[in-house]
Amino acid sequence: MEVAARQNLIYLAIFPPNYKSYLNYLGYVRSVSSVNERGPFDILPMHENFVTVATGNITAVDENGRPLEFNVQKGVVDVSNNIVKVFVDY
Repeated sequence: MEVAARQNLIYLAIFPPNYKSYLNYLGYVRSVSSVNERGPFDILPMHENFVTVATGNITAVDENGRPLEFNVQKGVVDVSNNIVKVFVDY
């Protein structure tokens, strides 16, 4: 996935299964938050690379500061190169 860098933003790509296509999202956000087995976590621009299983909703803050809520029961979150990929209901 090739994405142009934008200062102080991170690119969020949510990939749901076909029956949950309403969760699909591609765009720049200020932050991404969720919960995993260790508790709540936040992802900010230039975050360290990591992979985890999110066990709660995905919340993002868009470029204008508005919250975006994605009702996700479970998903794999992959963070690398300032891109957050969420694979819903893997």
